[in-house]
Amino acid sequence: MTGNFSFECTVCGHSIVIDERKPTERDAVLSCSGCGHELGEFSTIRDALLTADRAEFDETLSMVLGKKPIWE
Repeated sequence: MTGNFSFECTVCGHSIVIDERKPTERDAVLSCSGCGHELGEFSTIRDALLTADRAEFDETLSMVLGKKPIWE
C-alpha cells in the first residue's frame, strides 16, 4: 500500500486518512480525530483496506480484460 487511503468514522462520519509515508506501529490503536472513537489496530485496518482495494482492482481489471485475474 502506498500513498493515502481514506474512509469515514462509523460514529461521526469524520474523514480518516492513513498516509503510508508516515509509518505507524502495527499494533498502534487508531482513533478518530473528530470524535475520539477507537477504530482499531492499524494492522487490522490496513489489512482490510488492502483487501478492499484489491477487490476493487480485480473488478476493474476484469472489466478491461474481460476475465477475472488469477493471483498466484
